[in-house]
Amino acid sequence: MKKVILIAGLLVMVAGSTTVQATMTYNFYRITNNDPTGVAGSIGESAFFVDVDESVNPDEVLFTFGVLEGFDDPYDSYFIDGVYFYDGALFQLASIIDADTGGDSGVDFEEPATPQHLPAFNPGDYPTLTYSALVDSADAEPPAPTYGIGPGESLGILFDLQPGKTYGDLITGLNSGQVIVGIKAQGFGDYSESFITYIPAPGALVLAGIGIGLTGWLRTRRIL
Repeated sequence: MKKVILIAGLLVMVAGSTTVQATMTYNFYRITNNDPTGVAGSIGESAFFVDVDESVNPDEVLFTFGVLEGFDDPYDSYFIDGVYFYDGALFQLASIIDADTGGDSGVDFEEPATPQHLPAFNPGDYPTLTYSALVDSADAEPPAPTYGIGPGESLGILFDLQPGKTYGDLITGLNSGQVIVGIKAQGFGDYSESFITYIPAPGALVLAGIGIGLTGWLRTRRIL
């Protein structure tokens, strides 16, 4: 099985401007601390990612969520079971692209998610959001451990861009926190955790750079 991960912010700043590539990869930052050991958060921030791709259609953009394999940890059954999109100014959900590249289960998501909003996420705490409402959400069909996004699996979410908006506008929004993508994950023993693509703190850019480097190293070494 192979899944594509969605999540570490890739920021390229040149003379005050942002250079946008055809594919940007974002890692996720934990906003909950349900696992008292902290292991769940560490795994999630390293293993979960989302790729943001330009579509053949310039009015569309593809989000591909994935989970890296190969972590030596006490949890061998972690998976993403919900995805959430905040900021209606840029896009709206067009279609869900379930993916199964092998194995016994596959991935099967439907909208909206239950719960419909990302647990522990309060849009009011993020003044960077240009439109602090949920655009759309989707989650795994029951049983979630079977149809969620596990290590080596992927899920695609295709969005239509709003009129007048471009892929570059979306990337700018993700980099600045004007657009926030969230995920809910389970399989950390008895615990679940919530993660988002943007943390409005001075250290966020440094952490994003570390996340990008780790994702690239893992892919080069053994993952993708």
